[in-house]
Amino acid sequence: MTGRTLNAVGWILLLAGAAGIFGAIALSPRRFLRDFVTYYHASQVFSRGGNPYGTEASPDTAEPAPGLKFVYPPHILPLFSWTAGLAYNQARLAWLIAKGVFLLALLLCWRRILAHEHPDVLFFAFAALAFNSAIVIDLTAGNVAIIEQALLWGGFLAFTRERWTTFALLVAASALFKLNNGLFILLLLPAPSRRAVLPLAAGVAAMASPLVVSCLLWPRLFDSFLMNANGLMFPGERGASNPCLWACLSDMRDTLVSLTGLQIPSVAVGILFALHALVILSVTGKIMRRLFSSAWEERYVCAVALACLAFPLVVPRFKDYSFIQLIPPAYLLLRRAGTGRFEVALLAFILCMPTVSASRLLDPLLVYHLLFVTYGLWLLLLLYVKTGVAEFGDMHRAA
Repeated sequence: MTGRTLNAVGWILLLAGAAGIFGAIALSPRRFLRDFVTYYHASQVFSRGGNPYGTEASPDTAEPAPGLKFVYPPHILPLFSWTAGLAYNQARLAWLIAKGVFLLALLLCWRRILAHEHPDVLFFAFAALAFNSAIVIDLTAGNVAIIEQALLWGGFLAFTRERWTTFALLVAASALFKLNNGLFILLLLPAPSRRAVLPLAAGVAAMASPLVVSCLLWPRLFDSFLMNANGLMFPGERGASNPCLWACLSDMRDTLVSLTGLQIPSVAVGILFALHALVILSVTGKIMRRLFSSAWEERYVCAVALACLAFPLVVPRFKDYSFIQLIPPAYLLLRRAGTGRFEVALLAFILCMPTVSASRLLDPLLVYHLLFVTYGLWLLLLLYVKTGVAEFGDMHRAA
């Protein structure tokens, strides 16, 4: 088969797979979109003037009460007001269509940002399968992850074009749902231009304003939101569905307590996590400053990729579908492995991944393999950036 034929077959398989996934979700109303059930019920309760941060059933729908609590700030609730007048099945189909539109926008942003990598059918196949099929996990869960990622990567696209204000506002828009996304505004701090100061202020204001409005307009709901958000951390979701460092450290602490009988205070997890985050941010910030001080043409794309890989290492919660964010940086590294520098490192990393448990102490670690993958990618990208900036400097001086 020729390359063109293989490419066509690849596209057919991808499109058929996408149609199958969307069709299965559309035809199985009680099997998928668990998170959207929560959004829908919250909007119903909010429209009647109730507190949507509980799990009570809505009396005007035959659907069962959601098993998950609503964990987004009150200012998100008006964004779901369109569901209040719709039956659940109508609302879920509209949500599925909206997710499809935002997924297409996300893929187009990735394609433009990775233009130098010539993304083709292999890239989209990689995107569909990467990180335990994070995109599929989000589609079936019905979470807002694809929407927030489309906004975030739209901002990253603007960042690579030095459109600082657009970047800041789109980051703020993605932070409407999940406040942690606001950390990406810090990319403007080392930006090599004083023009980034006002966009930085605008982005911070755009993130803070909805929270202030929520607190003032709905103080009781805001308190309930804080209570539900606290429940995400204590005791918090752990394991394969939330493979982040905080959850991993918490599991390790529980295992050590059960094995040794030592009384390890839970605050030790927070202290260790905070120290670790400072190290990650310091190392990443140092490389970022070197990156922005150069005129390397890849500096903005690499800065975005580095920020995306450092992010899950410094936030206390990072769900399995959130790994959508890591797809472009991982693809970038895999493409650059062909330069001859990284094949050995990538191969060694893959072969050294733990696949069996040597003792009970390792048991909690096995479900956090995506966390270890993130560390590996972060370190490899640091090495690539450091090498790239040095070589660009040598070429520039030689010229």
